[in-house]
Amino acid sequence: MAAHPAIAYSIKPYVGAGFGYTWTQAHFNDQIREFGEREVPSHSDVTNSGMPFSLYGGFRFHPHYGFEYGYVDYGSIQFKKTLTVRDISDNSLIRTHTRDATIGASGFLFSHVLFLPVTSSLGLQLKAGVLFGNAAYSDTETIVTQPNDDLPDGSTLVLNNASSDGFAKMQWGLAALYRASERTFWRLQVNQLEFEHEDERESFSQWMTQLSIEWVL
Repeated sequence: MAAHPAIAYSIKPYVGAGFGYTWTQAHFNDQIREFGEREVPSHSDVTNSGMPFSLYGGFRFHPHYGFEYGYVDYGSIQFKKTLTVRDISDNSLIRTHTRDATIGASGFLFSHVLFLPVTSSLGLQLKAGVLFGNAAYSDTETIVTQPNDDLPDGSTLVLNNASSDGFAKMQWGLAALYRASERTFWRLQVNQLEFEHEDERESFSQWMTQLSIEWVL
């Protein structure tokens, strides 16, 4: 019986770089606490800052399958948390804690890529992979104590805090790829990431939309 010849596909490596915009949905789970005093937390709106970006490379092993790797920076988010402490007996203000927080997530992404051609110039990509990253937290906390018997003039204390948490998170992506020339493509992509700051009972869902230019080597 004659052997069937193997069907070979030339491996097509590519590289790219992109910049974009990140939108964040925050979930604050800190509750009112009472133990002689009443602590009431409140949060401002979350704003996004910085310049989210990605640098990546990949190998297309098949017309419909490839593997991609790269570095992704989701930019940073900022918000303010205020903790108001009052006396339970008469509701008088004892002190306030104001925390100006900045949080940023980034890491190295490794993904499987499914290529779905639409036309000769336009295609879709579905991606599933893992982001090995780090969430960096920094904040300035201002504690203002109201005048009392021990502190007749009150007091103000400013603390600077910083910490970071490593994580490995599943990362999903959807992209549209447009061929600008034989070796140049434009790519519009959406990624989604979720992570937590357990010490402060906070969790974040981030969506990043980015426009990239990509070159086939």
